[in-house]
Amino acid sequence: MQAVLTVNAQMLELYWKISHAILQQQHQEGWWQK
Repeated sequence: MQAVLTVNAQMLELYWKISHAILQQQHQEGWWQK
């Protein structure tokens, strides 16, 4: 069970990093001005 929780935590961290990078890129490209 502990292994599953560890994997889930790592996946959540990975998803957060990806979504954060996407939002940052969109912001730099002027996504919010459209």
